[in-house]
Amino acid sequence: MDDDDDDDAHHTKSKGFAFESSPKTKSQSTISNASDTKGTPSALSMIQIAVEELETLSLRFFMYDNEPNITTIKTTSNAHFKKWKSYHSEVENDEQMFAALKKSTLRTHNPDEAELFVPHVPLGRIFISKDPYNHIHTVMDTLVNHEIFKKHQGNKHVLISTSFLLFREDYLSNCGPMRRWYPAIVNVTAVLCWDPSAIYNDVNHAGGIWNEFLEPLKAMRPLNKRSASVGFGRKNDLMEISLATIEKFHDSSNFIFYHSTTSKSVWNSTIFRHAPMNANLTQNVKFPKSSIGWGLEKSEWLYNYKNSKFCLVIRGDNPSSHSLASSIRAGCIPVIISDKLHVWGPILKSSINMSDYGVILNEQDFMNDIEGTLMRLNEMSEAEVEAKIQYLAFAQRVIFTDHPNSLFVPAFLKEALHATEVKSGGLIGRDDYKMKDTRCVSHFLEVTGGRENI
Repeated sequence: MDDDDDDDAHHTKSKGFAFESSPKTKSQSTISNASDTKGTPSALSMIQIAVEELETLSLRFFMYDNEPNITTIKTTSNAHFKKWKSYHSEVENDEQMFAALKKSTLRTHNPDEAELFVPHVPLGRIFISKDPYNHIHTVMDTLVNHEIFKKHQGNKHVLISTSFLLFREDYLSNCGPMRRWYPAIVNVTAVLCWDPSAIYNDVNHAGGIWNEFLEPLKAMRPLNKRSASVGFGRKNDLMEISLATIEKFHDSSNFIFYHSTTSKSVWNSTIFRHAPMNANLTQNVKFPKSSIGWGLEKSEWLYNYKNSKFCLVIRGDNPSSHSLASSIRAGCIPVIISDKLHVWGPILKSSINMSDYGVILNEQDFMNDIEGTLMRLNEMSEAEVEAKIQYLAFAQRVIFTDHPNSLFVPAFLKEALHATEVKSGGLIGRDDYKMKDTRCVSHFLEVTGGRENI
């Protein structure tokens, strides 16, 4: 197996490590007002405030329980093999989220009590099926014509799809069955593995620098007004949670963990993904013991992942990577080498901030001195490491539905409530849905066997 992973670091106290930080959300700024007896904010005090906020959240939501045309989930046996192989992790992650929502005490069966509506529409499952046409038309027709949906004009409604197939302008011609429904759900909040509204706002209103990613982003305008990111996820049972503790950190025998494939990535990402191997770090006797290479057998991959202090999270075909969630699940401090990940696909950013539980490295600084940059991780003080671990443990509670003390549902609801709204000029026009968009991604055509529509 391969992933963007971390390696295992010797612990030394020293002058400290200079981190970049991603912008904090309003709620995180509020949390930062907590302080310890010396007047300096402590990780534990800030985390406790965040935990209390999520544990006391009283927001109720409705899932359209009595509408089988909306809530029916199609079985794996109906899946198109190539599409299932490419997107099953995200589809299964969507279903884990739905399962957690269905069991939540915040769920109400009375729509009059609900502040949010989260219809159990398995979009990912439908669009990797052999025949998505009838399924999607039945589901969407039932939803958009439902009296509740019409009453709110789609506002306060949340749709989940992290498979990266939907809610993309550049895939309009390939997702024919869904194209006709996008104008009807323009007011719906889309919970995805990325945040198209935040990206559009950053590029067009905040002067964000996207370098190689700027050109493809021009063909990826938001399709609806609000979006929120839960990042890339995977089926929980692929890796058991290793609870993050300072003892686990010190007991881990690997400094860094990172494995990737020899295949090329688009948008100039290959040089970043291959850099740790090309630097021959594991052949350097001065570099601490690490697991870095071109993939491992599954059991060895799992063992080394969980037995590492730091795990590299390097940008892929877009600024995101599955390895961020994997690192958090492994209880390994993520070392994030992706300058725009905090905009593109942060995980539940209203509740957790990547710069709190991870180390964020500038892409070019990393490339200029790979060994030196990673070796400086060893300069983190005990207090810095401990704070990262405490936030990492909190992130595990927020992100994972199978954590024994999971806070996923309230964090999900909070994220939906504070979803990014696209600024003026961001939404594509209705006429764009009628056009034959030829700017489709070759990977999609490959997955679908070259068929024009799915």
